[in-house]
Amino acid sequence: METSGMRLWMIFCIALAGFDMERCQLTDHLNTLRFTAPCPKTSYNYDTYSAYYLCMVPDATICRELCRKDLCWEWYENNVVADPHNNVTRPKHACRCVKESSLCLY
Repeated sequence: METSGMRLWMIFCIALAGFDMERCQLTDHLNTLRFTAPCPKTSYNYDTYSAYYLCMVPDATICRELCRKDLCWEWYENNVVADPHNNVTRPKHACRCVKESSLCLY
């Protein structure tokens, strides 16, 4: 059920985005995402609409493997903190595979 707050947000978003309804729907979808604890048995629940894995990914190596499996080959250069060869556990990090640009974000 749509609330008045959601309607106001959509009107505001459409005004700012220059009537780009798809962008507003994605923004609305991103606002409703709920990330969970790591869940390797379900391949970290890839959400095709937002390009996020909905389960937290504990280290960069796993994120890079997930991205490669989903055809995202480019490791974003600002992932310096999350060097794919450094197995530091970061339980609160999310992973994203943007297939349009083949970009992997951690």
